[in-house]
Amino acid sequence: MCMRRKMAKAEWCGQEGCEEAVKEKTTVTLMVMPFDEKAKGPCFRCGKKALHVAYFSKAY
Repeated sequence: MCMRRKMAKAEWCGQEGCEEAVKEKTTVTLMVMPFDEKAKGPCFRCGKKALHVAYFSKAY
């Protein structure tokens, strides 16, 4: 059996409150924050300056 995992890439401010709100609403969790990717836009949730690029996915 082959299972394909999907991740959502998003600009993120780094605030725990944003992460918790997303987790509660969508049941996805923060999986990876690559060091080599720079944030270029606002946080996908609150609109503040993004500090990280983050990948979110469901944990199985």
